[in-house]
Amino acid sequence: VAVLFDVLHMMPDADQRALRRAVRASLAPTGRLLVREADASAGWRFGMVRLGNTLKALVTGHWRQRFTFRSAAGWRTVLHEEGFMPHVQPMDAGTPFANVLLVASVRHD
Repeated sequence: VAVLFDVLHMMPDADQRALRRAVRASLAPTGRLLVREADASAGWRFGMVRLGNTLKALVTGHWRQRFTFRSAAGWRTVLHEEGFMPHVQPMDAGTPFANVLLVASVRHD
């Protein structure tokens, strides 16, 4: 099992792709990838995620930091393209944040 918890959106697209490919190559045929990310299509709840990340960047002196957010469907698509079968589960119950958990098994084509 590999876990990427609020990591991918902090990286440029090319670096995300390289990390997804490296994880996929390292997993056994029965392996799983767990990804928690924000759902950029979730309206005001996503706005809260973006605000939190922006404030953290400002406070830590990284005011130029860029983020690479995607919708839940977008995350599912990029994981599928890297050889996974992802399933999306909401993780926003009881919070103002638009987070999802992607449980991705290794795809066998």
